[in-house]
Amino acid sequence: MEDVRMKKTKMFFPAAIFICLFSSMALANGLNLNSLGSRALAMGGAFVGLADDFSAIYWNPAGIVQFKSKYFGFYMTDIIPSGTYERTEVPAFKADTESKQYLSGLAAYYYPVSDDVVAGLGVYIPSGLGAKWNGADFAPLSSDTSYLWESKIGLITFAPALAVKINDMISIGAALNINYGMFDIKMHAGLTPPPDSQDLGQYEESMTGWGYGATIGVLVKPMEKLSIGATFRTESTVKFKGDAQISEACPLTSFVFNLFIYFQ
Repeated sequence: MEDVRMKKTKMFFPAAIFICLFSSMALANGLNLNSLGSRALAMGGAFVGLADDFSAIYWNPAGIVQFKSKYFGFYMTDIIPSGTYERTEVPAFKADTESKQYLSGLAAYYYPVSDDVVAGLGVYIPSGLGAKWNGADFAPLSSDTSYLWESKIGLITFAPALAVKINDMISIGAALNINYGMFDIKMHAGLTPPPDSQDLGQYEESMTGWGYGATIGVLVKPMEKLSIGATFRTESTVKFKGDAQISEACPLTSFVFNLFIYFQ
């Protein structure tokens, strides 16, 4: 799970209810899956100064120069979030999320080009989560009609990398981060303003997008049992585009929304 920091999320319609429900799913790892690799997870950020297993492509690309033969490794984790939404005002009700699995992880392959140059390719999920609710629980908010209530957001990073050994003490490396984002939501679209108060029915939205960034690392070994590393990850912006529909909206009704995700 990765050290990714979600900075901004903006959505025109219908952010208020979505954020309210989605925030209840924000566990310790939340949207940001901090730490990829079991060994790196145990060491925390200190692994940047070691970077000597398959997860180095994420933590510190300079570390992949330590592989002297072809190498492949992978790591997988399964997130099963749970949450409760309770409303005390009229109409009062309580809803619990349904059990659903969200898989994430990292896989990487490394190929020594020469004694001093190693190339690699990694695929990992740095950020993501979701929630699924029983629509019948939210019927009091939608004229006693059961609608679908689901949300999912995630990023997949494809990272080709190259590391060079400058001398016996210093190595440098860089990875190009090609980020593919996915965003889906299903919920009640709400009611039109009084006095008509028309039920707009089911709201569904599905979007995808691409973003690009880079990870640059340096690894210094002044002595056999001392290793120092540093990593810089550029900011990446994923701009989502897709389709949204409201089942009972007037054909003349139009709306515009944008979703931007900035992360490092």
